[in-house]
Amino acid sequence: MACRGVHFALTEEQRSQLLAIVESQGDVIGFIQEDIEELWDTEWLCETDKAWDAIHPLSY
Repeated sequence: MACRGVHFALTEEQRSQLLAIVESQGDVIGFIQEDIEELWDTEWLCETDKAWDAIHPLSY
């Protein structure tokens, strides 16, 4: 099964919000889907697609 990689550049504000959610054991996936993924069609996105399988050391 192939894994698909998508990498986002975060603003400092988004970074701070994400770290606060992690620390509070909040809904990280919800934050990413609702607040980060909205920027997919901009310069803030880099897709590695199926190459992520080889890039990510813990994928096996």
